[in-house]
Amino acid sequence: MRTRADLRTGVKTGLRMVSTSTFVSDATINTELNDAHLWAADQYAWPVNEKAKNTVTLVSQYYYDSPTEFKADSVFMVFVDGEEYTPTDFQDFIRYKKENPNETSQKIFASFGTQFFLFPTPTTADLEIIVWGIIQPDDFVDDNSLTIFSNSEDSLNEAIVEKAISRLSKKTTESQAHLNKAKQILAEGWMRIAPRAARYKRKDAPFFNVPDLFPSGSAASHSNIGGFTIRG
Repeated sequence: MRTRADLRTGVKTGLRMVSTSTFVSDATINTELNDAHLWAADQYAWPVNEKAKNTVTLVSQYYYDSPTEFKADSVFMVFVDGEEYTPTDFQDFIRYKKENPNETSQKIFASFGTQFFLFPTPTTADLEIIVWGIIQPDDFVDDNSLTIFSNSEDSLNEAIVEKAISRLSKKTTESQAHLNKAKQILAEGWMRIAPRAARYKRKDAPFFNVPDLFPSGSAASHSNIGGFTIRG
């Protein structure tokens, strides 16, 4: 199964329908399939939903709208004019920007809602910005529309069919059974996909990005790590 037409046939089979049945209309099935597709796409961080988009800088503009198809808070990598910006928590970003207004050596970005923020602020216009984020799949437009799994993980399309059947089933027990099967298919698919991403590990970055807490200067004489003192 790859297209919406294929999935609709699967739903009809699952509902024990014939092609001429009017028990559930094609339009209703199409609606449920669209919702089931969005549901399946949202269950795990599928690599196929990671996309890159590009735009250009504006003079003295430090925040930009994320691409419209990106999910909120989903930007995870940014390059400006070929230079990588380090992802940072939004509150830490605001604090760092305020406390280090003239800093230029460390380039950071933060994602908040449907916008992303850059520091230091680019001062030149028309530099290329490339952002990576997580998209929400488009709605099906016709019977030839493909799912996010088509052409790469076709077997997972069965989960979309099962989810749609669960919504169309009249009996609660049958509905729950089909929903459970849909979840199981996706879980097993994720267990196959996740190890692939784990093979690609950063070779020149620390596992944890934390500040240096070891004492320096006058604090270096303290015996406790980080130069902390005991109160009370």
